[in-house]
Amino acid sequence: MLLERVEIVGFRGINRLSLQLEQNNVLIGENAWGKSSLLDALTLLLSPEENLYHFVHDDFWFPPGDVNGRKTHLHIILTVRESETCRHALRRFRPMWPCWVPGEDGFQRIFYRLESEMAQNDGVLTLREFLNEKGNPLNLLDLPRSDGIDSQGYMNTFYKDYLVRIGEFEARVELPEAVHLYREVPGDPILATRVAPKNFLNDNVLEEYALLVGLGQEENLVVGYHKPRGDGSLTLLGVPASPELVREIHNYLNIPIPARPRNGGVQTALYQSGSSHYLIVLNNGWEDKATEILLDPSEFTPGRYGVRDLLREDKRILEVQANQAIRLTAFTPKKNGALLEIKPLD
Repeated sequence: MLLERVEIVGFRGINRLSLQLEQNNVLIGENAWGKSSLLDALTLLLSPEENLYHFVHDDFWFPPGDVNGRKTHLHIILTVRESETCRHALRRFRPMWPCWVPGEDGFQRIFYRLESEMAQNDGVLTLREFLNEKGNPLNLLDLPRSDGIDSQGYMNTFYKDYLVRIGEFEARVELPEAVHLYREVPGDPILATRVAPKNFLNDNVLEEYALLVGLGQEENLVVGYHKPRGDGSLTLLGVPASPELVREIHNYLNIPIPARPRNGGVQTALYQSGSSHYLIVLNNGWEDKATEILLDPSEFTPGRYGVRDLLREDKRILEVQANQAIRLTAFTPKKNGALLEIKPLD
């Protein structure tokens, strides 16, 4: 296979780039023209590593000398072409069979798009999609297409939250820019109701909200579904997955969350090696944070544990009692993290 084309918008030192590649290529250019950013994109996105790359705050382009003008959206599209016609049918390429798109020149191609959005709290979302010849995402999972979008109105003066219900569980999603709606779904529907925001941005929206939202406040919007699939299940959401909603989806599926941060803009992961646990805490925000983290009690046996921050040599004692919530506080500087070793003392 050949990497035939690279399109980049808003990644590191590249504002916009569309580059057609040949069998052999040479990059020549002055400093700050984006050569390193192009190579970084190819290195990160075509890496053979098992873990896929997730974009971070510093990956977003900003005008030279104007860091406050940093963009909040980026995308990269890679076009891969078979080196000879019919080579896509070889055994080694069979796992990619649904992704191949036939071209008028007789060659098969794969169009791979990576897209990222940065939220106001500096959280970064990374999306990956395979595209068809028209640039639309391939429906590889045979998912239903949304029948419409419920947006936040007009002129940035109209705001609403959504109360999302999955089974007997419900959670609030605050001020999403858009919510995808469905008329029919092939599983148990996930419903949402428009509700007043917790905190209005200004008093001027009160009357507008009552007029435009209040009339339809009791309307049940279908924003996704859940159904068994294969040996597991599939949950489709047309609404952003807030931390509160992720927690309730886990409750609905009866799947515990090993480590859950109580602060926004913080990510956690819990690993076990032998009798010790290791908790990774990442602070994506621009402020230092003392984050309270809830640990799943089923991961630990009752007793006393020593907690040590391997990056800062901070030490403390953690008491774990049977069938009680485990709360642990981790200090994380801005754009930094913590690595906590949790080791039994008894």
